[in-house]
Amino acid sequence: MNTKGNFSFKRGRFTVRHMMFPILCALCMIPLTVSAGGGKVNFSGTWTLNESKSTIGEGRFRLSSMIVAKQDENNLELQRTRTGRDGQPVTLTEKLTLDGKESVSEGENRTTKTTANWSEDKKNLIISSTMSFTREGQTTEIKSDETWQLSEDGKTLTIKYHSVSPRGERNDVLVYDKKTE
Repeated sequence: MNTKGNFSFKRGRFTVRHMMFPILCALCMIPLTVSAGGGKVNFSGTWTLNESKSTIGEGRFRLSSMIVAKQDENNLELQRTRTGRDGQPVTLTEKLTLDGKESVSEGENRTTKTTANWSEDKKNLIISSTMSFTREGQTTEIKSDETWQLSEDGKTLTIKYHSVSPRGERNDVLVYDKKTE
């Protein structure tokens, strides 16, 4: 190396100045990679069901037409609104931890045990529930898994829903649009 900062190679001269642009580009990309790879998705917002984009089987009365999600570092509160059998809106509130610990909610003649875990890449949230309820002296159990995925622009929530009950298996893909406020 001479005093002007030039390096000599077999094919010619290479200066430190030639190395600066690739180095600066690489340094600028580090924060983007860390935040994209290490950050968890935030599902906060008011979401309305887009039936035309969803794949829904029979039994629509149990589907949430609207979800209000409030998420902080380790907690997710969901208010799910659906239409009841009598045609009136019914809103159920769930409070989940996002660390895989079981949450238990009790209702009239029912108990629901739920866990929420992040996928390995932290881009999907998997909510697994077991609901037991008693009706006319008979106890029934429904197991379900929901995989929540947010679109790149944050405006679409897709929930892949799978459940198993005495009535059989159910698979739906529910697409929700974020309500702008």
